[in-house]
Amino acid sequence: SDSLSRIGNRDYNLKVYSLNARADAILADDLVANVTAGYTNIANDIAMTEDFGDAQIKNWQYGFVQGRVTYKDLFIQGSYNRDNTSGSYFLPTGAPLIDKSSTYVAQIQEHLDPMQNEKLTFGFDYKAIVPISDATIYGPDDGHANIQIYGAYLQSQTSLLDDALDIVLAGRLDKDQNQAVNLTPIFSPRAAAVYHFDDNNLVRAMYNSTYLL
Repeated sequence: SDSLSRIGNRDYNLKVYSLNARADAILADDLVANVTAGYTNIANDIAMTEDFGDAQIKNWQYGFVQGRVTYKDLFIQGSYNRDNTSGSYFLPTGAPLIDKSSTYVAQIQEHLDPMQNEKLTFGFDYKAIVPISDATIYGPDDGHANIQIYGAYLQSQTSLLDDALDIVLAGRLDKDQNQAVNLTPIFSPRAAAVYHFDDNNLVRAMYNSTYLL
């Protein structure tokens, strides 16, 4: 069979083709947009996988597009990535390696100065991962392992004592869910105080609790 004939059949001739493009536009005062896109074809390579050993990569295609808009202190960004391969195989077994997974990302952030000596920064993140491997990587979880991650954050920076003291209070809420597990939202607080004795000397105290996705 094809799988048996491919066991240990290594091709070290590296071939990679890549193309990237970017367009920027100034649409109005303080309004700027840009789009970046790229395509990569790994025509031939050998890669190490975490669970299945070395893999012979054949025509692994990867494409992405990213759009970004900024207006004054408002920032909006979105991106889409997709893999597409069907000719690769695992070298120890000769079994096919298929990956047609996609990733979607969206981000928005705004900055406000509601009062003198007060700065607010807040935003929202979203990420969706859709793994598709025809059971060659994810096995029975294929089609049931989609992941969605939501995050929202708020930060306040207050300047006191003629700007000698900066107080920063921040919080972030993350929600990680997939079709197998629906985790409780996680809150990550942050607090900091910075006192400036002069332009060259300061003292800082910080507290931070972080949740790693």
